[in-house]
Amino acid sequence: MAEKRADTIAKEMFFVGLFGLPWLWVVNIMYFWDTVYGRLPCFGDGPAETGGEEATGILGVMEGNSEEEKADDDADGDSSNVPTQGEIQYEVCKWVKRSSIGSVIVFVLFLSWIITFQLNQDNFGPKWFVMSQEEAERTGW
Repeated sequence: MAEKRADTIAKEMFFVGLFGLPWLWVVNIMYFWDTVYGRLPCFGDGPAETGGEEATGILGVMEGNSEEEKADDDADGDSSNVPTQGEIQYEVCKWVKRSSIGSVIVFVLFLSWIITFQLNQDNFGPKWFVMSQEEAERTGW
C-alpha cells in the first residue's frame, strides 16, 4: 500500500476538523510544525546538527524517498502529474495555516462562550445545568 503524500494528509485533517473535530486542526499543526513554521529552539538540536546528515523533515519521511519508489514513478510514465517537493510543501503550508486560523477562531469562540456563561449563569436558568443547586447540596458535589 502506497503511503499518502503529506499535502493529502494535511488537507484531509483540515476538512475532518472543519466537519466537527476542530481538535484535529491542533493535531495537524503539531504534526507539520517543523515543515511549516520551522524547528523551535527550545526543543533542542535538530537532526542535522546531531546526526551529521541532511535533515529531510517530516516531508522526507512521509514521501518515502527510496530509490525503488522513484523507479516505480518513472516506470509509470506519468511523471507530468507528479507534483514537485516544493509544490507539496506549499500545499502543506496552505492547509496547516488554514488549520491554524480555524483553531484560533474556535478557541476564541469557546473562550467567549465560557466567559459569557460564567458571568451570566443566573440568567440562563436551571435547564442549562447538569445538576440543580438542590441536588448539589444533597449530594455534596
